[in-house]
Amino acid sequence: LSIYTGFQLLAFAKSFSKRPILIENNTLYLRYGIMSNAEIEIKNIKSIEISEKPLEELAEAIENERGKKEKK
Repeated sequence: LSIYTGFQLLAFAKSFSKRPILIENNTLYLRYGIMSNAEIEIKNIKSIEISEKPLEELAEAIENERGKKEKK
């Protein structure tokens, strides 16, 4: 790995704090750094639970749910 790669990884890690979770216009906007976003209408949220899962697992679960909806 090069120094340039190290800078990219550092910038990616810092981007998480620059794109916070946002609720606006009855929509929940989940932002995962510069790579991924999710928009969920509040009316589609059945429940909320606290989790200590790593962010990657949560993002994967959201993507899987999106895939299920697109197939319908």
